[in-house]
Amino acid sequence: MKRVIAAVSLICLVSLPAFAQRPRGGVSHPPRQAHATHVEKGRITVDGTLSEPEWATAEMLTDFLQQEPQEGAPSNFKSDVRVLYDDEMLYIGAMLYDPEPDKLVSNELKRDFAPRDSDMFGITLDTFLDKLNGYGFFTMPMGAWRDSQVADDGRANNANWDGVWLVRTSVVKDGWMVEYGIPFRTLRFPRRDTQLWGMNIVRLIRRTNEITTWSFVPRSFPLSKPSFAGTLAGISGVKPGRDFRVKPYGLASTTNRAGTTSGSLDGGVDVKAGVGTSLVLDGTFRTDFAQVEADEQQINLTRFSLFFPEKREFFLENQRAFQINSTLAGTNLVPFFSRRIGLSDAGTEIPLIGGARLSGKQGRSTIGLLNITTNEQERPGQTPLPRSNYSFARYGRDFLNNSSASLFYMGHEQSGRSNRLVGSDMQLTLKRRTVIDAVAMHSASENGASGNALRAGVDFDSSLTRLAASATLLDPSFRNDLGFIQRPGRDIYTALASRGIRPSKARAKIVREYTPGISYTRFVKDGLGTETGTFSPSMGLVFSDASTGAVTWQMNEEALSTPFRIHPTQTIAAGRYHFNSLVATGKMAQSHRLAFNGEVRGGEFWTGTRKGFTAGARFRANVRLATSLNYSHDVIDLPGGSFTTNLMSMRVDGSFTTRMFLNAFIQYNSTTREVLSNVRFNVVHHPLSDLYVVYNEGHPTTSAPVSRSVAVKMTQMLTF
Repeated sequence: MKRVIAAVSLICLVSLPAFAQRPRGGVSHPPRQAHATHVEKGRITVDGTLSEPEWATAEMLTDFLQQEPQEGAPSNFKSDVRVLYDDEMLYIGAMLYDPEPDKLVSNELKRDFAPRDSDMFGITLDTFLDKLNGYGFFTMPMGAWRDSQVADDGRANNANWDGVWLVRTSVVKDGWMVEYGIPFRTLRFPRRDTQLWGMNIVRLIRRTNEITTWSFVPRSFPLSKPSFAGTLAGISGVKPGRDFRVKPYGLASTTNRAGTTSGSLDGGVDVKAGVGTSLVLDGTFRTDFAQVEADEQQINLTRFSLFFPEKREFFLENQRAFQINSTLAGTNLVPFFSRRIGLSDAGTEIPLIGGARLSGKQGRSTIGLLNITTNEQERPGQTPLPRSNYSFARYGRDFLNNSSASLFYMGHEQSGRSNRLVGSDMQLTLKRRTVIDAVAMHSASENGASGNALRAGVDFDSSLTRLAASATLLDPSFRNDLGFIQRPGRDIYTALASRGIRPSKARAKIVREYTPGISYTRFVKDGLGTETGTFSPSMGLVFSDASTGAVTWQMNEEALSTPFRIHPTQTIAAGRYHFNSLVATGKMAQSHRLAFNGEVRGGEFWTGTRKGFTAGARFRANVRLATSLNYSHDVIDLPGGSFTTNLMSMRVDGSFTTRMFLNAFIQYNSTTREVLSNVRFNVVHHPLSDLYVVYNEGHPTTSAPVSRSVAVKMTQMLTF
């Protein structure tokens, strides 16, 4: 009970000022309205020229407003946008004026390019007009694709969703042109004669870092926030497609380990089918993940597990249906973490036999269902672990204004081992700027052990002020085989406060915003008290070109109940420790042809000192070739001796066209004493269909043998 009272008190203490403040967001503007014009099928060719006479008959959408740098002010660059449609496709045409088209920035050509590193144009479509969900379609002057799913009124943006659509661009003497063709079968929308959709349009002028929208979005909110969108009317007589896709693949690979070569042939299939107007059923048989790029190496100077993000294609689409709400939780508690399926704790693959999932929205309801079976897990020198079955079910319901609640179940079944979990979560949004969330979970395992996990948080974020706090209570007996818990059995308390300070327009030519802040994190363990406490005052800077910098002073408290081996040659004795350190970081905007980033850290470290730095640079030779280098070095000096760590990486990204890529990623980790290489060639030979050639090599710097593998994979998307 004392733990619950402490958690509630912390949240209330931080949230009261948030409710007391009047939201600030600059000048407000009424939502815009637009009308689409019907044309005969076959009249529009998507070529990026807008040469057809039908474009002149469409309503012109103009008078964009700034989100950055002068919130609510008219754009300094004129944009004219028009909307047409026929029986099968929605067309968007834009003339984006720029007096210096030779200074347009196209940073890369890959699909799902970084959205703020290039000049950019995009639209968002809220096809159910629920002001919560939608689609985003973006491009840049060289015509690369970026598409995404928007959920929770812009709080969740899944760039891993890929749709079938057309885009062409052309650079002209007074700016650049954009032409989209979006098939209606790519979208999901109500089956009715007349459509009314939410729509917004965004443009980024990279060299001046000016962000503008057609329907005004205040600076404190994401650009893809459906509740600030205008409306698009005039579309009638169209129907969503069945969206039935079959994607078979074939894989050939060869591997050489310790002088022994082996080869294999494999194949499988993924199936995607629309269910109703808004649900998607995904099925997979003999799934393979050979084309996934390598994880970035990390050096762990803590005594807890590291978090690696999910990168596998099957698990990336419709992620929001499987996510449990959180505020300031970070990676301390992730209720559902798909990397627990098909990957061992060491990161090696466990063959995935097959599975299915159903996900999406049905009115105000969110549905996420998943069931997957993995094959035996091989273990060198040990008996293989038997097959596992993983299941997940979540039902969520939207209520009030952008709020939601859900019930969920997770299960892991394996011979002699089981783990089942039930829970509920809630997210309450107040006046768009304040979010309160909570989650409660109960687990039961094969040995009869059971436990609870509780978390609650509040986050207030205006244009300049942010106040947030969260509390997480974890029973030592709580277990979640489908989640990520970095530090089981601890209670976790977090809080932060920050304030943005914006200089006047005359003084903002270099620094656009100063952000002083304070953050606090505390881990509490029964019988030990505070196990970890970190109090961190900081000062952040945002420069006019979108470069950033920050200085943070960290005051640390650590308690060890048992010795901690921080290095093969060094051990920290049990006891309570207090030490302080300073971290300074800087990162240039990636739109620069040569962009540097770095970090300098130093100060006390346990019973000794730590001095280190990270230095990196990215050089963009042109839109088709970029190289980045990063080097991290630390010197740890303890009473028992000293040791150093080094982590180096080099990445080369080559884009021959928007459909052909060559990427190389080489890493060295002094802790594992191994050079890892990953080279991947990719050709998109048909929409959403790929040819991959992948080479991986692990080259130890010791006498251990080199391992190499080559894989060739072919996928073909068949749509019906």
